[in-house]
Order: sequence, then structure tokens, then C-alpha cells
Amino acid sequence: MTWDEIRGNPQFKKHWLALDKCRYDDQSPEPVEAEVVDLDEDLSELCQRLSVSNLTRCAIVFCDDTEPAPLHGEPPVRLPERRKYLRAS
Repeated sequence: MTWDEIRGNPQFKKHWLALDKCRYDDQSPEPVEAEVVDLDEDLSELCQRLSVSNLTRCAIVFCDDTEPAPLHGEPPVRLPERRKYLRAS
């Protein structure tokens, strides 16, 4: 699902969501797409279930009615591409 579809779904409002298979873009800390694998109004309950289920690599977000705040200040710093360095033997 896209992030807009997730945020627009009334089932997810005011719940903590566990997201898997997230895809991000460079412009926002929010996912562009993700799969909702679990949700709960209580964050600790959600985390406990995820731990028991071995779903420990999920992104956890709160889905509310507010629009995401615009980024202020300097644009994010772009990290250089990861390069492989060969060591001479």
C-alpha cells in the first residue's frame, strides 16, 4: 500500500502500525510504500507481539489525522555512494 492509502484508511487511524517491506524516497522520512503487518492502539502491546512473532525489523509509526510537518532548515545531507575499497595485499 502507498503511505497515502495507509494514512487514509480509517482502520489505521490513531493506531501504532508495524510496517514491513518499506520503500522510502529521498525527500521524506515517511515510507512511500509499505505492508502493514500489525497494528494496535497500545505501542507496548504491539512491540510485544512483534517480538514474540520474530518480526523485529519492522518500522513502527503512529497513524494520525494530521498532515506531516514540512521539513525546515537545511535540506538533508546526501551521503556519498557506498564504494568498495580493495586493500592491496
